Formats: sequence, structure tokens, C-alpha cells
Amino acid sequence: MMPNHTVLSSAENAFHRRGTLIFYPLDTSMGLMGIQRPIARIVPILFILMLADPLFPAPIEIVEEQIQVRLNEPTPLPQLEILSTPSDAWVYVEGSLLGSTPLVLKDLRPSFYGLRVQKAGYRPQELSVTLKAGIRTRIQLELEPVYGTLSLQNVPPDCKVYIGGTPVTGKSVTLPAGRHRVVVQRFGYEDVVSQLTILEGKTTEIPLTWKRVPLEVARLKVTPRRINPENPNVPARISFRISGPAEMNLVIQNLEGEGVFEKTLPEPKEPVQQINWNGRDKRGIPLPDGRYRLILRFRNTDTSLELGEEVRIDRTVRNPIGTTYSGLPGLLFSPATHFLDPGAFRISSLLLGLVHPLRPEASDALLHAGVSFPLADGLELTPTLSSFMEASDEPPDWIGGIGIQYRLPDLIPGILSFALTGKGSYMSKPRAYGFSPQGGLSLGAAMEVRHRFLAFLLSPELTLSPFELETLKDRMNLYANLRGGCYLAVGALQVGISTTLSAGIPNLRLIPIYHTGIEIHGKLPTLPFTLSLTTVFIQPAEGNLLVYTGGGIGALY
Repeated sequence: MMPNHTVLSSAENAFHRRGTLIFYPLDTSMGLMGIQRPIARIVPILFILMLADPLFPAPIEIVEEQIQVRLNEPTPLPQLEILSTPSDAWVYVEGSLLGSTPLVLKDLRPSFYGLRVQKAGYRPQELSVTLKAGIRTRIQLELEPVYGTLSLQNVPPDCKVYIGGTPVTGKSVTLPAGRHRVVVQRFGYEDVVSQLTILEGKTTEIPLTWKRVPLEVARLKVTPRRINPENPNVPARISFRISGPAEMNLVIQNLEGEGVFEKTLPEPKEPVQQINWNGRDKRGIPLPDGRYRLILRFRNTDTSLELGEEVRIDRTVRNPIGTTYSGLPGLLFSPATHFLDPGAFRISSLLLGLVHPLRPEASDALLHAGVSFPLADGLELTPTLSSFMEASDEPPDWIGGIGIQYRLPDLIPGILSFALTGKGSYMSKPRAYGFSPQGGLSLGAAMEVRHRFLAFLLSPELTLSPFELETLKDRMNLYANLRGGCYLAVGALQVGISTTLSAGIPNLRLIPIYHTGIEIHGKLPTLPFTLSLTTVFIQPAEGNLLVYTGGGIGALY
């Protein structure tokens, strides 16, 4: 049996929902005057029904189809399937709740039934249907949304309003009819939480009762705790959370308790606050090296608070920007003796592509990422991951490693510093050249000599590798590496050059492979991010010079 597909028009829908279908035949032989009386009877009925229902009722689609049964089996009971857009609408049959859409009913007797489908925020739909034995009836309804208005006229302008977790703005909000959770937040006051019922075509206001919260300051943090007044782009960032408006003052004292800096801060307008101090006094003159007491004072009409932290001025501190490709923080091929304060961290990334010459046996691109963070004062851990990508369909090779560095006390404060270094790395595939440091275990040291803005780096190390660097055979080998470089750091800008050489042990034969990198790093003025530009020159054991270029982005916090 072919499905009987019926789509009810607006007028038919109005009649059918009452279980009545009115039809008046017209006698065309009566002429124009003859049809006026039947039409005159229909028009009042249509007018009354249209007043009782919406002008444009939502469409209802009813499809009937034969239920397939085997030969000689009895005719099955009727089936009723009810679908709605949107779904999850409650279905009432003859006043009894039987479930929510989508719903399939298989235990109804052949008869005439009245249905009601309703969902919060939508106009209820009422209709009638006659179920026949052996027939599956599917009803598809499109529910019509109904709306009301939530007025925000009585909400102060410094408030934030959330409806169901979503922020809203303006003088009013149109919402589906039904219950909604409304939260009003105001700095310095407890949140106002309401469960409001929005009625169709009505305007509802939010009941507001304000209760002030006590003055509290939490999560005070100073990063970094060591600052160099010669590097004003890396100040001490003082961050905290405050519960409400208050008068705020920042005072810096030396160890003798003398005030060297004082500033009245603007009244806070939001909970999270951050203040920067660059290690200079109130006249802008850099303060001497040493320890200082940082004091924050808060006061409102009810409470006064005072919190303090220690900060150190140290002219040996340099901008710890750069890369981690060597497995340790510093330049591309030479580690530096920068250090981070506890709680700080550094992220670096690098993407380089081969620009000369285009040879199939060389890596087409390198993607590198690393992060450094302190385990203790002067002790840093640096995990790294590099991927070597080819233009072919071959999967990329990769090398992962972990480096550790311990900075010793300066032999000459601000001029000469040393650090002990160690690395462990694993390579998915050994490479004779390209951006491939040897896989294995390495121990070494790093030395840095600084004078004002210029620094020189030197880092010898021994590497125990599971393969031979020149032939790539699986055989344990010991190599000596010498890494070196220099950089110029002026404010937030750093320019450097570094190189590395390798020699086999015990014959100390120099392996004719070297890497040299030129790099520029810059810290953004108001954000904790750095941008990098890099060019690398690689001379393999055989063949022409390789040139890679690219850049990266990092973060310092």
C-alpha cells in the first residue's frame, strides 16, 4: 500500500485540531448569486476559528503507511509515531503523559484520539487523529516558539548579566517563554542569582538586592622576583585578586625600612589586578643591587589590609629570551646561563624551511618546540621535541629530549658565570646532517662572559651516542662537542650567532660537519611573547652548503 501523505494547510489545521472537518459543496449551476449563501455560511466559521488559533499555525505533516506482516498473520494494532522540531517535547494522549518526542506508541487500540504536544518556550499543539488497525501513522510537528522580554533597565551599568551562563548586554533581552537562571555580578557585591519565569508577550524585571562583600586580597604573586633596572622591558609583575573597590598604595622599602618608591594606584574596577615595577625609585633612577620589601596597602570604609613580598634587584639578570633547540635554553647551538625564578617559565618554537639548495636527501623543514621551567633556584628543566619533515609522503622523523642545567654562583658578579649541563635525547632515525644533534646522553658545562650589552658563550660537552655519526651504523660512540656563540642584548631585542663542532674520541678526528645559526629575538612591549627570525647554515660531510630560514614565537612568563 502506498503511503498516504497529507500536509494540512493553515485553515485545515485549525479544523482538524478540533476533530472536525467541515466541507460545503458548491452548486455551480446556481451561478454567482447561488454560491454566495454557502460562502456566507463558511466565512463566519473560518473567522471564529482563526481568532481562536494563531494567524499562522505551525505546519503539521501526517503520513500513513501499511504495516508489513506475513501471510495469514492477524492484522496488527495501529502504531503512532510522533516527531517534533525541536525534539524533547512532552506528548499527552487523551490527557495522559506518555513520553517525549521522538515517541513511538504500539499499544493503542484502533480509535479516535486527542493529542497535545508541548515544550517550554513553545506554543502547545493540539490535534486529533484516527488510528486504524494495520496502519502506522507518523505525525511531524514544527513547534512555534513564543517569547517574552527580560528588562535590564534596573541593572546598574557596572554589572555583568548572565542568562544560563551566557553573558548579555543592552537594555532588554528577548527570551523563550519559560524559566531561566539569571546571574547578576557586580564588583564588590555578592552575586544576585534568580530563577525567573518569562511569560509570553510580557516584560519581566530582575529583582535586585545588593549585599557588599568584605574586603579581601588573595593570590598575591611577584614574577620575576629578580629584576634588572637596566632591562625596563622585563619588570616585576605584581598580580593579585581583590574582592571590591578600595584605596591602594604601593610602597618599596630597602632593608633599613626606608621608602625608596611610593605610588598611589587607581581604584580597582575588576577583581584581577596587575602592577609593574621596573626597579627604579620615584625619580626614575635605577636602585642599587640588593633585596627590597614590596608593600601593598588597601583600605575601604570598613577594613584596612597590608601585604608584603620580597623582590631583588640584580644587574646580572639578562632577558631570558632565545630558543631551546640545543636542548637547553640559549642560542640555537649554544646554551646560555640565563635562569628563571621559581614559578616562571619560558616557551619557544621554531619553524625553518630549506631554501638552498633543494636536494632530495636533505630535510625540507624543521618544526621545534621546547619549554623551560625552574625546579629550584638556579636549576632548570627543558623538555624539547623536534620534527624533520620531507616533501615526499614519508612520515616525518623526530627527536625528543630532556635537558637540565644548574647555574653556579657567579665567579665575577655580573660578568662571569658557569652552569653544569646534562641532556638525554632519542632519535627515531639517525641523520648525518641537517638539524640533527646526536642522540644519546650528554654531559657538559656552559660559560658566559658578559660586559654591558655583549655576551660570549662557550659550552664543551661529551656525548655517548648509540650510532656512528658519519656512517649511521648502530655502534656506541663517544663524541666531543664544542659549542660557542655571542649575542648582543639591548632592551627587548637580542641578536646572536652560534656554532657547533664535533670530533670523534679517542682519535679526536674532527668530523667535517658544522652548524651555524644567526638569530634575532624580540620581546613584544606589553605582552609576554617573543618573536624570532633565524637563518641556519649547515656544511654536511659531503655536498654543498645547506641554508635554512624561518622564525618562531615564544612566551616568557
